[in-house]
Amino acid sequence: MVADGGGVRPPRTNAKAVSVITRMNTLTLCRIAAIVLFLSITIGATGAAERKEWVTLTNCQYMAAKYNDGDSFRVRSGTNEFTLRLYFVDAPETTLTYPERTRQQSEHFGITLDEALKAGARASERTRELLQQPFVVRTRWASAAGRGRETRYYGLVEVGDKSLAEVLVGEGLAQAKGVAPNLPSGEKATAYRKRLEDLEGEARQKRLGAWATSAVQKTEGEIRPVTDGLVKAGLGTKKFLKKPLASCFAFDIFFAPLRPKDGTDSMIADR
Repeated sequence: MVADGGGVRPPRTNAKAVSVITRMNTLTLCRIAAIVLFLSITIGATGAAERKEWVTLTNCQYMAAKYNDGDSFRVRSGTNEFTLRLYFVDAPETTLTYPERTRQQSEHFGITLDEALKAGARASERTRELLQQPFVVRTRWASAAGRGRETRYYGLVEVGDKSLAEVLVGEGLAQAKGVAPNLPSGEKATAYRKRLEDLEGEARQKRLGAWATSAVQKTEGEIRPVTDGLVKAGLGTKKFLKKPLASCFAFDIFFAPLRPKDGTDSMIADR
């Protein structure tokens, strides 16, 4: 307080400082409100997706398409045709269109980039082979956010008395990963994922599929044709492509030009 003649006046207030503080507080409150709104929408959407009813489609047919692979492919059900993305599993990619995905898969299986692409091709062929006969799809028509313009839908596939997801994981052609809902049978997602992880562990021990060459050093005479093609296309050297990707620290920078300009990627929405 400051004496002013016979009275006392309060200290002067810095109007500029008060204005800055007020703006900061307002900005903080806006950020908090935005976060709360985002969480509310996300939780609400998740709950709505969980409440969707399962639909069973019988006598489904596998349709040949350019971008079919082990865990994502075109399906025809009656007069309806759509792209299905398997729940619970992730098969190796068949191209280097999304290199960060291929890197993760290569590191997971402990194999080289070349071997990961080869495993992806085998997974794609195995899925096509298994689905030559009519099969059953169970879906909730939940959107599987992909990178293309067309919507994909998550689903479970049964062919005969087999689950396609279990076959791929059990044969070492996919990993247990991805969106995991409770099953139509009532089995909890965590229990089913544990079953898939056990199948993956068995495939790893038996060195099946992609696990066959896991952590095995290759010689110059064993360079794959895919590697030669990538080298010819100017996408790397044989020495680089034969290394496990865990040791390629410059991978993202090296392949940055190949990344799409649109679309996003996440564990929940993998191809």
